[in-house]
Amino acid sequence: TEVNTDCGGPCAACPGGLLISEFVVTPTTGEFIEIHNPTAEAVALGNVYLADVNDYYTITDDGLVGPLASDFAVKFPAGTTIAAGARMVVSLESATAFDSEYGVFPDFDLDAGDANAPSMEGEFGGSSGLTNSGEVVVMFFWDGVANSLVSDIDIVLYGTAAQAVDKTAVAGYAPDTAVGAQVFAPTHGRSGSEHRCDDGE
Repeated sequence: TEVNTDCGGPCAACPGGLLISEFVVTPTTGEFIEIHNPTAEAVALGNVYLADVNDYYTITDDGLVGPLASDFAVKFPAGTTIAAGARMVVSLESATAFDSEYGVFPDFDLDAGDANAPSMEGEFGGSSGLTNSGEVVVMFFWDGVANSLVSDIDIVLYGTAAQAVDKTAVAGYAPDTAVGAQVFAPTHGRSGSEHRCDDGE
């Protein structure tokens, strides 16, 4: 895994310490990804992306991962910062749908027309979301410069190894863990979630 350490400030303020702390794949209206900043400093999120495709690193070719049908590759709006010790929730539906499930609005959503939360930027559509049976959830950094490398921040594989990430043969990247050695989380049912039990890596 490549961790970005060159983002214009002290290393502790770089996004490499961020974690995917929880996500929900069902029900559809309740789908979300939560990220956590366990560090002692605020972290800028303007070049931090979330995606559910294992070829997310191709974004460096032309700024697009797609075409995407039910998947997404989105970034936080410019100027977004996550405070030290804080968590942020990104609804993979509208903020209104999220509120109907949890009684509170998320920090961000995937519905540019819903005024109840700012929308993530990038590639997503009306059917974007996490597959119940298994997928990958990736948080990565990219500076937006064509052909520059992405930096992995956190990757969670759940349900199936079919979506495992392996950039070993891709020019410029260090070898990833062999697919056969990657560990993936089980799936969850309604009223459940995938969540990190501790911040240890």
